[in-house]
Amino acid sequence: YFSNCPDLMASMHSIKAERGASVTSNGTAAYAGNISLESVNLKTDTLSYLDFGYGSFNAFRASAVYNSGVKNGWGLHARYTHQQTDGYKVNTFNRSDAYAVKVGKYFNERHSLDIMSMGGFHRNGQGYQGLPLDMIDKTPTPFHQTASGNRKQETDYSLNIYNRIQYNGVLSDDLFLSSTLYYAHQNSDYRIGWDDASTPS
Repeated sequence: YFSNCPDLMASMHSIKAERGASVTSNGTAAYAGNISLESVNLKTDTLSYLDFGYGSFNAFRASAVYNSGVKNGWGLHARYTHQQTDGYKVNTFNRSDAYAVKVGKYFNERHSLDIMSMGGFHRNGQGYQGLPLDMIDKTPTPFHQTASGNRKQETDYSLNIYNRIQYNGVLSDDLFLSSTLYYAHQNSDYRIGWDDASTPS
């Protein structure tokens, strides 16, 4: 998620990690443990802001977040993020964009319905293959990239979209119901192992 949906935590209210021995809600798929991400709370997460950052290796990040709070029973969260870097090694660049939109309708204090869509697109260079010692740059500096064992054409990209509709209802003082319908889509391509610089193997 953190690679495929950059700046994901800007659209989250909380994160919870649980050990596997006590996890039952997700069944055997979570036997080793469980990490739960709770999306923004439209009632309490009301801060809107712009966020910019720039650093070494042409690293840049810009994010815009809008939270309306709940007005007349409706709430809105919207976010767009762009980030990029050239990477500290040759061909370890990243260019990525992400969005999140959540609209909620509060019928009363006990019943609510919300629709959320979030997605991200990234393109990465591949720079994890090693090099012999005599090929590694002997004079790296904070502003000079270190050599990589991957070719320029070896990249990956990924498009991820997640949509959901969720109903929350307090049926009694002791009974709470949450029901979710979701759709997820992913389209990815990884280009590794080129025999020739211009032709994929």
